[in-house]
Amino acid sequence: MIDFHINCRDMSPEEAARAAFLYGYHAIAINQEFLPPTRQNLDALRSTAHECSLYSGVEVFAAVKLTHTAPALLPDMTQKARDAGAQLVLICGETIAPGGIPPAKGANLAAINAGADILATPGLITREEAELAAEKKVALEISLHPGHGLANGHIAAMARITGASLVFGSGACLPHDLLHKDQIQKLALGAAMTMQEIHAALENARALAQRILMCRKTNAAL
Repeated sequence: MIDFHINCRDMSPEEAARAAFLYGYHAIAINQEFLPPTRQNLDALRSTAHECSLYSGVEVFAAVKLTHTAPALLPDMTQKARDAGAQLVLICGETIAPGGIPPAKGANLAAINAGADILATPGLITREEAELAAEKKVALEISLHPGHGLANGHIAAMARITGASLVFGSGACLPHDLLHKDQIQKLALGAAMTMQEIHAALENARALAQRILMCRKTNAAL
C-alpha cells in the first residue's frame, strides 16, 4: 500500500514512517505546505525522508501540498515547488467536506493545468476536468478522510467514464488516521468502485512511486 497524502503538522516524519510500516505500507509521501522561499525547509524534509527510507522499512518521499492557493498562482507555485526539490506535488481541489474554509472555485481546473501529480480532494469534479486530468496524467484522489471522502463515489464515476487515474490518500495528520488494507477496500467498495478499479488505483500509486524512485536515483547519479 502507498499513501501520498500524509501531513506532519502533528507528528514527525519518523513517527509517520513507523506507523506506515506497522500498517503494512510500502511507501508514503510526507506533505509540507509550500510558501516560497522554503527551499531550505524542503531540503531538510527531503533529507529526513531519505533517512526514514533507509531505516524505517518504508520508502518516504518529500512532497509539497498546495492548499487554498489562488488558482491563478498554481502554475507558478507548482513550478517553484519542483524547482525547490519537491519529489511530488499535491494540490487540494474543490472538496465538499463540511466545515473549514471553502476552496476557491476553479481550483480543480487550475490544479490540473498546473501539472500537479495528484489532485487531492477534488469534490464534485466535472467530466471535462476529469477528461483533462486523464490527458495530462494527473491522478485524482479517492480520499480516505471522512469529510473529503463524501464525493468519492462521484470521483470514481468520473474516472470510470474518462479513464482518469485514481489513487488513495488519507490526509492523515496522526498515526491512527492511517487505514489498513481491508478498511481501504471497504471504503472503496462503499464508493461503488469495483475490485478491478481498486487494484488499478493501487497499481497507479505503485507506478508513481517507481517514477519518483527513478528520478531520485537519476538525480543522485548526477
